[in-house]
Amino acid sequence: MDDPKSGDDEFVKLFAERERMEGPELHADTESTDAGLDATQLFPNALAARQEQDVALAALLLNEEILNEQQLAQALADWTIHGTESLGEHLVCAELISEAECERLEKKTEGQLNRITTGLDATVVADSNVSDQTFLSLEQIDSSGRVATLLGMSSNPAATGEPQTRRFSEDYTLIRKLGQGGLGTVWLARDNSLKRFVALKEVNEAMQGNSATVSRFSHEAIVTGRLEHPSIVPIHQFAKDTETGQTFYTMRFLGKQTMQDAIAEYHERREAGDHDPMLLHHLLTAFVSVCQAIAYAHSRNVVHRDLKPENVALDGYGQVIVLD
Repeated sequence: MDDPKSGDDEFVKLFAERERMEGPELHADTESTDAGLDATQLFPNALAARQEQDVALAALLLNEEILNEQQLAQALADWTIHGTESLGEHLVCAELISEAECERLEKKTEGQLNRITTGLDATVVADSNVSDQTFLSLEQIDSSGRVATLLGMSSNPAATGEPQTRRFSEDYTLIRKLGQGGLGTVWLARDNSLKRFVALKEVNEAMQGNSATVSRFSHEAIVTGRLEHPSIVPIHQFAKDTETGQTFYTMRFLGKQTMQDAIAEYHERREAGDHDPMLLHHLLTAFVSVCQAIAYAHSRNVVHRDLKPENVALDGYGQVIVLD
């Protein structure tokens, strides 16, 4: 039997090689070589500039009635603004606009962005409180926020003025251990502020002094927290214990049943003579949900290196959640 770990490593090598071939010059300004980082983390300045162009192009397509919102939404079903393909390239490949039309529209958006940038340069010099030109320009391109919503972006609620912060403190009561791995321990905990149960994962005590381990744990929390999908476990909070310095993050508590449990139950019931076709239907539906979650993660340049039935949680209402 093939070694699954070896196959997994080979996939990661191919993934890294694809990144190297697509844009090695973009990695020159970063020390990170982790294939799990998405495009936003690897080259934020280049991506921010391209996203401005994508938003401006989408706004122009709607304003000139080349596409309506429904057509644009359908075209965006298999595209993400966080990837390496521009919106113009995607629409040409989908044969929704011609290359010549794409070139005309991109020149027009470039001129629009240049005019906005020129005005913003003067604003930034005059007002020291303005700290983010990207959000300011997007505010002028798409003041309603509808284009950003279609493209899967979040608009900045405070695009101008002094950056605002909110500070808070929370406490959790550990109830019982749910599991432990080489990196961290997961507890069932009570969120004392919202009066709810959560899963709390912390770095194993023996690993707290290992900076590489803590960094890896932090990276895991950040990447998972940025994957906002109905079938990927949501992260509630990432913090440090104020007394012990223990790094931890909290997430939705999903109960005990996993896909592995459901598979075992399915075979046990079949062997006992229960051939209800809905049992297989439920399993296949859960499998499709896992595929959709992983496809979304791949669209954000994130690879799950430990995908197995034990890392897929099932609740009592048909929801499927990918863990770890």
